[in-house]
Amino acid sequence: MMAWGCLRAPALSGESVCAMGRTCKHALRHHGLWSGFARRAGPCAGPPAGPSAGPCAGPCAGPCALAGRKERVRMNAEAVKPELELVFEAEGQLEPMITIGQTPDGLRRAVPIGGGTFHGPDIRGELVPGGCDWQVVRPDGVTIPEAFYLLRTDDGVLIQVHNRGLRHGPPEVMARLAAGEVVDPASYYFRAAPTFSAPAGRYDWLNRSLFVCVGARYPASIRLWFYRVT
Repeated sequence: MMAWGCLRAPALSGESVCAMGRTCKHALRHHGLWSGFARRAGPCAGPPAGPSAGPCAGPCAGPCALAGRKERVRMNAEAVKPELELVFEAEGQLEPMITIGQTPDGLRRAVPIGGGTFHGPDIRGELVPGGCDWQVVRPDGVTIPEAFYLLRTDDGVLIQVHNRGLRHGPPEVMARLAAGEVVDPASYYFRAAPTFSAPAGRYDWLNRSLFVCVGARYPASIRLWFYRVT
């Protein structure tokens, strides 16, 4: 059986300290080993060892050394950078806007969705008429669109979409957009974070990823590009 006395282990900074030292204790706690170690370990058999000290005076065990190695691996790991993968592009036909009025949150309005189409490498179909984009224009001029609608794939599967985002830009650009002019989508910010609810089967992978959406608003229509975060 492994002896549980004083042990030397690499500290988080690469130094070695006694098992009862602060750094080693932190590493054990981080990896869920401290409570078991503390019950079985007796008093430290020797003084804390510094960077240049020799081996610990007591018998050595492995958990703290392992914890130190895991900690260094974690600290040295490179950041994982996600990529964006195009899932589909959609174009929706919009009905005339309905203005609800000023509320404590801002100006509320609704834009019914009359239908449309979507297509991508692995999915395509139509936007089912009857959806709606419920919007709030905040006092700072930012529009918060929140759309609910259904997709019907070309093989007859219905998928629910909830798409909430932000749209804003320079005042003169947004005024032109509100007046029904065609405006370059690159001149304003229109992004959203859609979520999907797909039935079990061919498209249930939509339930297991995060997505982002880029939008472009036109006088009577909207174009959206949906990306999966890899």
